[in-house]
Amino acid sequence: IHIRVSDQTPEDFVKLVLRCIRGGNSSFVFVNDTTVIKALTSVGIKERDAKNYVPIGCYEPAVWGMELGCTGCGGINLAKAVELTLLSGRDHATGDLCGLATGEIRSFPEFLAAVKSQIAYLTDRATGYVTKIEPYYGLVNPDPLLSCQYDESVARGMDVYDGGAKYNNSSMSFYSLASLVDSLCAIKNLVYDQQKLTLSQLTQILQNDWQGHEKLRLEARRLPQKYGNADPLADSLAK
Repeated sequence: IHIRVSDQTPEDFVKLVLRCIRGGNSSFVFVNDTTVIKALTSVGIKERDAKNYVPIGCYEPAVWGMELGCTGCGGINLAKAVELTLLSGRDHATGDLCGLATGEIRSFPEFLAAVKSQIAYLTDRATGYVTKIEPYYGLVNPDPLLSCQYDESVARGMDVYDGGAKYNNSSMSFYSLASLVDSLCAIKNLVYDQQKLTLSQLTQILQNDWQGHEKLRLEARRLPQKYGNADPLADSLAK
């Protein structure tokens, strides 16, 4: 159940929803009107139309009856960027070069910069792929039933997947943010702050799935710097 919230939402209504959640009915999603409308107008949607958005899928916003919001067109695994940084762009399972060759890393700022570069590279590859296949949506996935529910599509006599909608937007999904942050916190703590081991030593241990290093694994797992703990380091890295 999606709840659109703005500064005009009655407080007693918000408290009602919160009571439902505390009571175990957790199938609610709060959606911030101010943030969503600003995001929609930033990609070219008129403010008048943006105010009439609805959440689709989980909570991706799209304009009611006007926008073909192709959400989740591609996914970027943020935790994978850490692996690629540790292995200088190579996939652990196959050994293939599928990221950037990061080279020698001497400090945590350098490691963080390398992870950001990997994320940017993965994002460019994913969006490039989506951009290549999108022109064929109308050919491989025509939808006359959906099209007849879009006024603009009917007026143009065009399938909604072939340019019939007033607005056509795509989005990429980024996954594993918490795992990314927890990994960065652990690497900063163990390698650069405490200097318990080198980055190459940690990489070798991880490639062997912590075998023979159970104590170190437990120490890494129990570090207080974790996503969602209101920890300053974790919050800054997440941001």
